Parts: sequence; structure tokens; C-alpha cells
Amino acid sequence: MASEHLRRTPTAEGSRAIWTWSGWMKGNVDEQYADSSDYWHWLWSVYGNNGIVVNMGGSNWDGKLLFYDNGGSPSVSWDPFLRDNSSWYHIVIVHNSAHHDDLYRVKAYVNGIELNRSVDTFHSMTEVAERADSTFNQRLEHAIGAWRYTSSISRYLNCNLCDVYLVDGQACGPETFGYRNQKYGTVKHSNLHTEDISSSNAHYSQLRYSGEWLPRNPHQVRNDIKLKGGFGTNGFYLPFNSGKNPGADFHVTPDTILQIKSDSPQPKAELKGDPKALVNHDPLAEFLVLAVPGVKDGLGGGFGDYSHLIRDQGTSQHQVQNNGVGIHESCATSNFYGSSMEFGANDYLDFGNSEDFFFGDKSFTIEFWRKRNRLDATETYVSVYNGTNDNQFWFGATASGLDTIWLYYNGGSNYQIDGVSATADQWDHLCAERDADAGTFTFYVNGNAQGVLYFTGSLNAASSLSLRIGRDNHASANYSFRGYISDLRIYKGVAKYKGGFDVPKPYNPKNFSSETFREFKDTPRKNYAKFLPESCRGLNNTNRTIEGGTRFQASGNNTAVWVDQPFPNYGKWYMEITLNDGDFAFHFHDERRINVNHQPGNSGDYGIGCYMYYNNGNNRAQTNGSTIGSNFPSSWIGGKVGSYSQTGSGAAGEVYRVLVDRDSKIIRVINPGGVEASFVIPAYYDTRHMHMGYSVTTTWPAVDMVWNFGQRTFTYDIPEGYKELHSQNLKVPIKNPSDHFDVLTYQGNGEAGRQISGLSFKPDLIWMKERTSTSGWYVSDSTRGVGKRLFLNSRDHEEAGYETVNNPSFNQTGFSVGTDGSTNQDGQEYVAYCWKGGNGSVKNDDAIKIAGTQGIETDVSVNPEAGFSIIRWTGSGQSGSVSSPVLMGHGLNDAPKFAMYKVYSGGNTSSTQNDWWYYFEEKYGDYREIRGTLNQNSSYGYQDGLNAMRLSLDANKKCIAATSNDSLSGNGVKYVTYAWAEIPQYSKFGVYRGNGDAGGEVVFTGFKPSFLIIHRLLNSSNNSALDWAVFVDSARNPNNMRGMHNLYPGLNNADGSESGTIDFLSSGFRIRSTGSKFNTSGHVYFYAAWAESPFTNSTAK
Repeated sequence: MASEHLRRTPTAEGSRAIWTWSGWMKGNVDEQYADSSDYWHWLWSVYGNNGIVVNMGGSNWDGKLLFYDNGGSPSVSWDPFLRDNSSWYHIVIVHNSAHHDDLYRVKAYVNGIELNRSVDTFHSMTEVAERADSTFNQRLEHAIGAWRYTSSISRYLNCNLCDVYLVDGQACGPETFGYRNQKYGTVKHSNLHTEDISSSNAHYSQLRYSGEWLPRNPHQVRNDIKLKGGFGTNGFYLPFNSGKNPGADFHVTPDTILQIKSDSPQPKAELKGDPKALVNHDPLAEFLVLAVPGVKDGLGGGFGDYSHLIRDQGTSQHQVQNNGVGIHESCATSNFYGSSMEFGANDYLDFGNSEDFFFGDKSFTIEFWRKRNRLDATETYVSVYNGTNDNQFWFGATASGLDTIWLYYNGGSNYQIDGVSATADQWDHLCAERDADAGTFTFYVNGNAQGVLYFTGSLNAASSLSLRIGRDNHASANYSFRGYISDLRIYKGVAKYKGGFDVPKPYNPKNFSSETFREFKDTPRKNYAKFLPESCRGLNNTNRTIEGGTRFQASGNNTAVWVDQPFPNYGKWYMEITLNDGDFAFHFHDERRINVNHQPGNSGDYGIGCYMYYNNGNNRAQTNGSTIGSNFPSSWIGGKVGSYSQTGSGAAGEVYRVLVDRDSKIIRVINPGGVEASFVIPAYYDTRHMHMGYSVTTTWPAVDMVWNFGQRTFTYDIPEGYKELHSQNLKVPIKNPSDHFDVLTYQGNGEAGRQISGLSFKPDLIWMKERTSTSGWYVSDSTRGVGKRLFLNSRDHEEAGYETVNNPSFNQTGFSVGTDGSTNQDGQEYVAYCWKGGNGSVKNDDAIKIAGTQGIETDVSVNPEAGFSIIRWTGSGQSGSVSSPVLMGHGLNDAPKFAMYKVYSGGNTSSTQNDWWYYFEEKYGDYREIRGTLNQNSSYGYQDGLNAMRLSLDANKKCIAATSNDSLSGNGVKYVTYAWAEIPQYSKFGVYRGNGDAGGEVVFTGFKPSFLIIHRLLNSSNNSALDWAVFVDSARNPNNMRGMHNLYPGLNNADGSESGTIDFLSSGFRIRSTGSKFNTSGHVYFYAAWAESPFTNSTAK
């Protein structure tokens, strides 16, 4: 794992009692397989054992957010677990020890929502004492991305980080840094600061906000903080989006010699064009006598004077004589311009002898940025000095580590002001100014006055000496400077500041280089594809997804790595793969099988394997054991590079282009020599996503690859019509899922006619359950009649005549309940799953138009946008088969993929035909058809081809089909079906395969789930094992982990106790169980899921 991090030691103490830290984080660590010491996300730490950390290792932690100060006293942790690696978390920590309530002295927010303190017993919480000073904001070394322990630095960050703020002296809420973008839906629970969530206080009420959480524009953030009082002594804003200057601080607009122009939040110097047009306006320009930015490609080879351009008085610049000084571009030594002046032994710049540099009794200002390589030597920054009585000033550093300035007057007399102890390898702003009117001379470090002298005399004339930067004119002891200087200015005739001022506080990159720092375009607004840490198998801790989750190193044997976002079943997508070592290969599959024993494309498997060997004639793509693609050259240029080469001669760093054209159903691969191979995407994938990965089960040479989906600058131009793979390029048919589906929780009060509100639509279907005691499931829909109850856990027909006490009405924002215990018993907790249909039913005769007498007219309540339909009909005694089905129109735009049906009148309640039956069907490539049943006696699902209901017979996309005698068309029997078509980023119906691993499977749905159904499938019907379907949702417990989360539609039980856990993620869900309900190895599980928010607009869960 890389050891890059950033450090800074404040040169002045700020507020230790009140401060706010804010930052955006996207993780690259799977805590399930992390060791206990290295995989901690240390976001901000201070010398000692103090910091803000997301603990990804160690027993029970698994992603806990923790504030740790003074070696653990205080120590506070919060729910939930922050272990969703597919999107961004916004984390805010507010420290305010002045508050009278200990629960308010340190607060945490994630994605705009205040968190509850953790109730885990393994961590003993210690609150912040009233008016206590934290360790933060002292003159101790602070680190971002590492644990700054007393004896060492370790536990380096393995995540993407951006837009990090510190507000020193203010307690700011999350709304200072982010905002909720309307119409994308997210959940918040409201029992904040509750430490006791025993059974008597376990109610999680919830508020639903109508928006995703996004970062505010940095300029708006800075303006708001300024209006509230400013960033304070040590405040900063680090965008982290420049590879040349990763630790640059822009909490204030830098007061620079040159303009810094850029559309990105982090500016860079703009040096093209007329130099005169590229300098900054300076209100004190008339006094400016020297301005040396020290920037690559600048005037005078980068060392020239710009003061004449800023003064605009037609005067010439001061000519410079360069004696060995260089321009350095390393990210570790760059200031605002991406470069700086580098001084070694005896290197200096000489600007000659000029009246401009002799101040006499006038005011003056000297300011610049410097970075020291050493602290144990006397060094000169800038001076007019030769060690004689003719000196004027000497500005430098002492061998004791202090910055200092000496003023010389009256021949041999002098004054000296020392600053604080300097820090090596740290950019600091130094300023010395004389205010002749006030009679003061002041020395500033980073805008803070370190010392003031009262001085009214006149400096020596020093008329024979030149001004030098980097050493002085002393004949022998010239005190050569070793380090870096940027943006040096001298003003004659004015004291520029006349008091304290604010400057940036850049953090210093450690172990970075321009070649290795990851300058990513991946941001909370544009979430790029990367490797999914949870999918990594067979990799040791240091070779998991590194370099921002885009690189992996593997031994090649029993290794699996998969990308977190699939290529969708539409569009044209471009990526590049850099091969540093080993052979070139990649795989596609419609589902990520996170298992080292699975290699796609072999016989019996519809995955695709693509292999590019160097020269053995086996270059190919294959699926189901058969080769696809006809133009793979037998001799492939490149490949087998690095230390694991066998016969090849390719070079490390070869770039391969991969073009995935879902519209034309073809994939092209272009090697570094321009040789192209391609293969047609099998029909199996026509409507399926394609997950990309690398999965090897046999002994291969070691491999080292970097996969770039656009978060880095591409090596080649993107072909016309192709796109990068990131969230903003995905289709979002439904921006706000809660306009069509929502989950409400409420507490009963026993009052008749009570209104339950909170929806943004009028519901047409409600599944309701009393969750704190034993009670039957309540099902009501608008086509049969509101309040006519069906029970999910019963074969009984609908219950009529009790509408007033059950559920009198559906309303514009919810529904009403009566006094019945199934909907409104006093003191009991309830959950309601609500879908919007067509707000009323209409007749549908599509089946009769298509099938004549084999068709049945239906009443439907249809919401085509959300792919949902309620279908009701009465059978006429027809007999159906696959060749001559009985059809019923559903009114949707496409065939359903998931449907549930029930006989609600006229059937036999002792027969299995009166069970609730559900069907899932995918009819392309391989034929998947699943049917399952739910009742109080048995609950099972299985695969076969003899289902009574078919959802997508090719000729009849407008109808569902009865294909087994009169099972769905019994004479006079009344049926109701709830049917769903799949809508991208809103609903998903599919299967996953258990792996028996505690780390579980990670299932991509394309959205953050709100509601999830899971059912294990059996191999044959009527199996005696009762594999109950499980309902999980984000309303009863919005947090990961999800305790008390299981409800069983076939039972009348209350909330089930924990039996394994499931994480809801920004793009799907993760199984965290080895139990049979969710993850028996080799078993197939059906799932149905509906969205809380689409992945395109999801922050991490």
C-alpha cells in the first residue's frame, strides 16, 4: 500500500475548543479482509494518538467513524458503518467544547445527516469535557492520510479524498459545505443523540428528504465562512485535484504575482500570451520594485522580474544574473504555479545594485514563500549584506531553526526579530515590513505577527551592494540557502499589511512524486468506475485495489477482481488498460461472482473471457467454451512484460484500448502497436449489463494492470461517439424513485380515520405489517377496492366489510387507517410498502385483440413510467398451454420481469392454487424462469419451465400468459396480479449465487435500495425445507449494519432478530452472512429491489 500523505505544522496556535473539519471520501478498502493495523482511513491526525478516522480494521469496527483525542480520552464513535466503496461520503466533524451538553460537544454528519452515537458495547465512549481544549490546532504536526503517532507515521489512507476544509474557531453545520439537490430522495432517522435503543425505545421514525447531497461550489463555501467570521488562524481548503500541487490551500484567493486561471477549483498559472496581460492587478503597484514569481516558462528563464509590467510605468525590469538556481516541478516542491525556484549549495540570483533596494528611512515590505530542506544551518533568503558595516538588511534563517531578519543602521548598529521555530519541507509565507509613519518594524509568519520593533532611524545606504536571493555578498561565510522560494516581492515606500493578514496554509506532500500522484477527475459529481474492493479475492493486503482503486497486482493464480460499475446494455464506452507486468486478459459477466474458483467463458458459462498472449497462437475471446471473434492475430504485439516475461519483449506501461459498443454489439481491443481484434457480444447480453473483471483460477504469470475509465487523462483520444464510464453518463429514467415507490414507518395510536402521510404520490398498492408483535400481513390495492384485505401469509380470499376499521382510503400523500390491530393498534410499530399505479383502473382488451377467445379482458391500474401494473380479471374456464396460452393484458410498455398473483375470490382456500405465487422471468440467452410460493405452511422457490404463468412469450409482450390448463382462468374465479417491468436505476429483479463467505456477494442493482426481497431457490418443487423469503428495507433501520431487519412475508412474525446482515450500497447491496437465508455456497437466490435513489445521484450509504 502506498505511503503518500500530507503534513503541516501550524506556526501559530488556533482555536482548540471550537473547529469544524469537512471532507469527501471514496474508499478503496474492503474491511472484511483488511488487517487490523493498516486499513484505517486516517482523515486528519495530530502528533500523538489523535485523529478523525474511519476504522476499517480490527474486531467489530468494520468502518466505524471515530473521533479520537488525547490518546483516547475523549473518544466518540458513531453509526453507521462507512464501508460503501462505490460512491462518496461527505463527512463533517464539529468540535465545540463550549456547549453545555456533552452530546453536542463533538458531532458528526455524513451526507448532510447528523449521526447517532454508536451503541456498540465493545467501544467505551468518553465524551469531550466542557471547555476542554483538543489536541488539534496546536503547534504540533498534523497529517492528512496517515496516523501521526509519536514515534512514527503509519496506517496510510487508501481512498480518494477531495474538497477538505478546516474552519478554525467556528462550529459549522454540513449545509455550509453541501446542499441537497432536489428530487432524488434520501432517508434520515430522527432519534438523534439517543444512546439507549433497548426494546422500549427502538422506534426509528424517519424523515424523507427530496434530494441527494452534493458539494457546494468552493467559492460559495468560502464566502459563507467569511461572512460568519472567517477560516481562523489555521483554516484551510484543499481541493486535492492537482497532481503538481496536491496540498495547495485555496481557502483564500492567493495574492500572487501572476494570474492563476483555471476552470477547476484549484487554479494554475497561465503563462501563454502577452506577459503583461498575465500579471495580477496590484493596488500598491506604484511601490513595487521587484516581483519574482519563479515559475517555469516565465520571464528570464523563470527567474525574471515582473515588477515593471505590474507598475505599467514604462520602466525596465531589474536584470537577473542566475548562478545555478533551477526551476523545480515536483509536486512536493511546487507552490501555486506548479513550480518554484530551487536553491542548492552556492546557488543564488543577483539583481544588481539599485536605488530601488535601498530603503533609508522609508516604509518597505519584503514578502515571499519559502520551503527549507534543513533546519541546522544559517541560510540567506534575500539580502543586501556583505558582513561589513555597510549592510542594509539580511533576511534568512539561523542554525537553531528560526526564521529571522536583521536591519542595519548607524554604521555598525542593528536590530533583529526572530520568528517561531521553522518546519522542514513546509511552505510558509514570510513577510517583513516597516511602517515609517507608525515607527514600527514587524515580522510575520503566515500572516501572524511574530515580533514588533519600534524603529525610527534610517537604514544604511549600502550603495555598493547588490540584492541577492539565495545567498549574501559575504566574502567567505555567505550562508547559502538550500530549499525553495516562490513569489518574492519587494515594495519600497509602503507597509503593505500594517497588521495581521490571512494567507493559504498548504499541506506538504510526503512520498509523492509527479509520476505517482493520482490526479483524478473522480469527484462526488462525477463518480467513475473503479475496482470494487469487496470483489478482490486472492490478493494480499498490499496488492488490493491501489492507485485510487484502478490498479491491482496479483500472482495470477486463484485471483478475482471486478469493476464496481458495469457497462450498461446501451451506449458506446471507452477505456484503457495499462499493462505493467504479465499477460493481458479481462472478463465479462452479467453478474459479479466474487469467487476465486470462477473463470468466465468456460463450458457451461455464459461469461466472456478475452486473452491476449504474446506469440502462442491462442489469442481469443470465448464464451461457453467456444471461441468468438475471428480476427485475433496469432502473434500479438506486446504482452508478457516485466520480470514475469516468458517469451515476450513488450515494455512495461503498454496501453491497450478497449472499445465496448453495446449499440452495435461489438467489442474491439487495440494493442500498443495498433493491431485490432474484435468479437461480437453474444445475444445473451442483449438486455443485460456487462460486468468487467479479471478472474483467474489456473496458474498464470503475475500481473500488474491499471484500468482507466476516464478518471485519468487518456493516452489516446476518445473515439467519436464513445463515452467515459461514470455515473453522469448513465440513463436515469426516474430521477426521484419516491415519486413512485416509498416505505413509511409509523406508530399506531388506535384512532379511527387516522391519516398516515409522507408519500409524494397517491398509492394504489400497499403491503403493511405490524412489526413489534405477531400480526398478519395486510395487502390492499385500488383495483379490488381500498380496504379489502388480503394476507401475504394466508391462502384466504379477500376480506370485505371491514374497510372502515382496516384502511378506509388512499389519499394524495398517503392513506388512512382505522382501529384494527393490523393497521393502527395503539403503541405498535408499522411498516408500509407503497406503490403508485394509475390512480384508478381502466379496461384493457389487448389480450382479446391478440388471442380472441383465448384472451380475457382485464382491469388494470398502470404506471408505465415506473413499470408497475395491477391486473385484475375473472376467469372464463379457458384452458391454456405454451402453444395456446390464455392471455391477460397488463398495460405496460414492456413485458414484466417479476409478478405476484393471488386468487382473491371463488377459489379453493385449501388448495395450493390459493397460495401467493410469484414469477421471475428472463427470456434470452439462457432461459431463466422462477416460481415461488408464500403461505403459512410452506415458502419455497424453484426453477422450471412448466410455470402456470409466463411473463414474456415472444409474440405477446403486452400480455401475461396462463400456460397450465385453467390455473389462471378458472370459471368465475377472480385473480389479481402485481407486475413489474425492470426500469434502469429504479427497479431490478435477478438472481445471485451464494459463496458461503462472510464477505458475501456484492450485487449491482444500479441504485441505492429502499426495499429488497430475497428468496433462496430450491432444486425441486414442494421441498420440505422452508426457505422463507425475506423483506429488508431502509426505513426500519436506515443504517449499515441492519439489525432487527428481517420480515418474512409468509409468516405473521414481528421483526426478525439479526441473522446475518445486509449492507445497502449506493449501487446495490452486499450480503454479509454465511447463513442459508442469504448465502449458502453454490445456491441460487432470487432478489427483487426498488430504489431509494438512482446510482447516478447516490452518495455512499
